[in-house]
Amino acid sequence: MIKIIFVCYNHGAGGETLAQHISLLEECIVLPYKQLNGRTITNDHFNSAFRRTILEQQPLPAPSHKWYVVPSHFKPELLESIDARKLYVVINDPVTDEHDALMHQNIFAKVWTRKFYDVLEITGQIEADGHDPKDPFFADKIKGGISYGELRCLYEKQMPTKENVDAQLKIRTDKHHSREKFMYTNSTDLIAVDYANTLEPNFYQQFTKKIQDHLTKHS
Repeated sequence: MIKIIFVCYNHGAGGETLAQHISLLEECIVLPYKQLNGRTITNDHFNSAFRRTILEQQPLPAPSHKWYVVPSHFKPELLESIDARKLYVVINDPVTDEHDALMHQNIFAKVWTRKFYDVLEITGQIEADGHDPKDPFFADKIKGGISYGELRCLYEKQMPTKENVDAQLKIRTDKHHSREKFMYTNSTDLIAVDYANTLEPNFYQQFTKKIQDHLTKHS
């Protein structure tokens, strides 16, 4: 049977980093990744499909005795129809203003201001965001040295001026504050962790041990 650990989280909560650490467990398939601008960028089997705006049906991978690890911006209940054995790991949203501001700052520093210099990376990001890099509007504008904020302007068919980038940032900031939050408790097939806990020293070592114990117990 296909086995998938979905790491569910809102943008900026550190789900890709957690997913990558979980994938290092012996029971899992290692998740390829790279570090860029302090951000962990993973390359999961579904090519980031579960981190897009709209959930679309995806072809499933080949069955394996090991678990696939997949970062996801979708809530567990939206993934229930997937025909696989599933374990959900959920990063709950911050409950304090201080931690919420930190989460938003991470989005700005690690994502919004990121500069792309390689055309293949730019086209890959456009595809990951659910857009077509062959769109004629992008043709002469996706040269090296474009920021993610400028890309967001192009998605809206706007020129990537500072004024438009700032306007797009305000839209993203408003969406962050009005987002539907992840707030879950543990169950048989769901392990929840509060955002605040992910900031603690040795978190990844301790939490992945918890995941390993769960997989061993329910194998």
